[in-house]
Amino acid sequence: MGLKKTVQKTLDYVKKPIIRTEYVRTSAYPGLEGMFEGRNILVTGGTRGIGLAAAKAFHACGGTVIVTGRSPERLCEIKASFDSDRFFAMEWDISDICGQEKKLKELDRTFGNIDVLVNNAGVNRNEHGETAASWDEVSEMEWDHIVNTNLKATYFLIQKFAKKWVEVFPDKEKHIVNVASSSGFEPAVLPYGISKWGIVAITEGFGRKLAPFGITVNGVAPGPTSTTMASKRDDAEDLSYPGIPRQRYGTPEEIANILLFLASDYGKSIVGEVVRADGGFSLTVTGGQ
Repeated sequence: MGLKKTVQKTLDYVKKPIIRTEYVRTSAYPGLEGMFEGRNILVTGGTRGIGLAAAKAFHACGGTVIVTGRSPERLCEIKASFDSDRFFAMEWDISDICGQEKKLKELDRTFGNIDVLVNNAGVNRNEHGETAASWDEVSEMEWDHIVNTNLKATYFLIQKFAKKWVEVFPDKEKHIVNVASSSGFEPAVLPYGISKWGIVAITEGFGRKLAPFGITVNGVAPGPTSTTMASKRDDAEDLSYPGIPRQRYGTPEEIANILLFLASDYGKSIVGEVVRADGGFSLTVTGGQ
């Protein structure tokens, strides 16, 4: 092989992203085994993607996990796949604010209390699975569906849970972890980005307001992640994403690991923070060389 071809082959190899799937799709949690024994964890939107990965992570660490979703069929499938007396599935459209009180009473009757609230449920399209390509095409229906699900529902869940915890369980430490997005740190004119800006704001705001009551509020902001919301399968083998420093999509499992840490005893001193987990994506948005 000539020198020119050898050099080119070496350069091509160096440019190729290194993706170690045994690490990015881990199911082992050293140091956290048993951390959530005796604790009840509610994961909204827990039937796929980041929510499902979070449910698996908390369950693996000893927690009793309740996931919510809008599809009865999907919930049944997920429950059957866990086949555990520490896993429960609840049909619940969290964007129905009026119906939240009824669901919360159902949780009380069945579990007595929730120790960790993971606000994960979110959408980036309207009810018909479509999304506006530009700000001047956004309809009121699309705005309401996205903002009500992503932001309004999260706000009122935090309000209702925190109020109960302060009144009924003043001496027990609780955790709230919100799933924001790297979009929440970028200029926004579309409903999804605006709703995620709101998630960042209420994470910081409730973090400060609730910390004196032993309620720790934090969040994680995923960047491009291998989920169906990103039009990519959760279990896709090809994670390449050359446009960001890490040169690959993140995985639901990686985001779940951060949720796990923030909700654990190790995350007690972190308050009102939104951890960017975007493989350096935000660094490319802000510019620089």
